[in-house]
Amino acid sequence: MTEISVKQFGTELTSFFVLVLLNLMLGALAMAIGIQIIITTLLQHFPVDIPSLLLSLLVVLFGLTGIGIGIFWVMTSARILRGIKKVRNEYRYHAIPVQSEILTGWIVAVVAHYRENRPVIRRMTSISTLGGATFLALGVANFIEGIQAFAVAGGGNGYLAFLAAIINLTLGVGTLHFARGFRIYSDAWDLRIDRVMRDEESLQRTLEIG
Repeated sequence: MTEISVKQFGTELTSFFVLVLLNLMLGALAMAIGIQIIITTLLQHFPVDIPSLLLSLLVVLFGLTGIGIGIFWVMTSARILRGIKKVRNEYRYHAIPVQSEILTGWIVAVVAHYRENRPVIRRMTSISTLGGATFLALGVANFIEGIQAFAVAGGGNGYLAFLAAIINLTLGVGTLHFARGFRIYSDAWDLRIDRVMRDEESLQRTLEIG
């Protein structure tokens, strides 16, 4: 593993760190949307007919589900973040040059953490991709809304819509960029893990023969 340069390791570690932060943000966003749905539903006029009441209850249940998923995902992301924060701090504040033994220790620590949480981290990549696509769709919708506002009212809320479009499009492109970048690095880590597992199996066979 020591053939990995310090710069390459830093890039991979930063991609990993940002991916986890994005998932923290998306989890918090799911909580916020769930709370907004519940509050909006409860502030509406209380329905008197059974179909409307059932619909309101389903909407509230949907909001509670969003809150629950958001809380779970924030806690999961925070746990993954704690696992790499120590290595990242050591990397950021370590004096140059970095000795190969220290770099190898960092790589082993990160790869071991990735190996332990590989299924969850893969879901993080998928969720970030979905979140990025959602932000892009919202940005396009905001852009269209801004054009319509200028066409109908000569401005009005068009500036706010364009501002929201810029923010959402930026978030979408950034999220997709880091999700794609981390997917490349995770493939490399999978190869490293496979190599380590083959070495472990070879060592085990040697010990059995001996």
